[in-house]
Amino acid sequence: MFSTFRTGGRGPTGEAVRQRAIIGVLASQPNPAERTRTAISRRIAGGSGSRWKNIYSGIFRDVEEVLLPLGLAREEGRLPLKRGPRALQERGIPYYALTRKGRLAALSVGAAPGRGMLDEFLAGGEEEGGEEARICRDLAAVSRVSPGLARRLFEGYVRAYCGGGIPDLLPLSEDGLRAASGGAARMAREILEGCGAVPKRDRDRAAAFLGRIAGEEEGAGGEEPGAGEEGEGAEPGAEQEGEGAEPGAEQEGEGAEPGAGEEPAAGRTQH
Repeated sequence: MFSTFRTGGRGPTGEAVRQRAIIGVLASQPNPAERTRTAISRRIAGGSGSRWKNIYSGIFRDVEEVLLPLGLAREEGRLPLKRGPRALQERGIPYYALTRKGRLAALSVGAAPGRGMLDEFLAGGEEEGGEEARICRDLAAVSRVSPGLARRLFEGYVRAYCGGGIPDLLPLSEDGLRAASGGAARMAREILEGCGAVPKRDRDRAAAFLGRIAGEEEGAGGEEPGAGEEGEGAEPGAEQEGEGAEPGAEQEGEGAEPGAGEEPAAGRTQH
């Protein structure tokens, strides 16, 4: 999911973009009919302006050879098929769901809409007991204070796993999070500890400055925060943006899905 080209600005590879998109669809679509290989291909193709048959073989390969073997997704069930080859009608069309590891991957790339998946993932960790339960309770507190920092920690953790720095995604470990934080945890702790010890004027000034650095115009310009008097205005802050909504076309009617080992007539995957 984090693979990049070696040249040309080191942007994400077509495979990385496609795998993120698949995880995004599985994270955001509650309807099983939207989570078959064909439905996933149609939704991703609609967002990219390509034909779904041209990308189906790549979707098939990513699901069957990457997400399922790594334990990021699982086959949740099969939908009955009313037309097509008889053998396929009897087996039905498989649809997929993210596992707990897959939900962690979705959180790391901002593919999970709202807080629902985050809360579900952390609650699952608390049920495991032991060190992971304590870590998940602590991460829940962090996410309430700074959702962006929580996502940064998840992203660093999954990146470290993809790069071979962590042996497995689960169970979570403090050593893994420490190695993946990249200093973000230390800076966040300094901010939290400093907030109660500095005057409101300095907090407002720092918040306005960080808002400008983050590219947010609200609060920038005009009078300096806290200048002259301790007026209780709206404190500048990062406005949380919703993440994870997968752009896609309207879902078309589900036809006969190409089966395993078959590809649509269009043939090869277009990256």
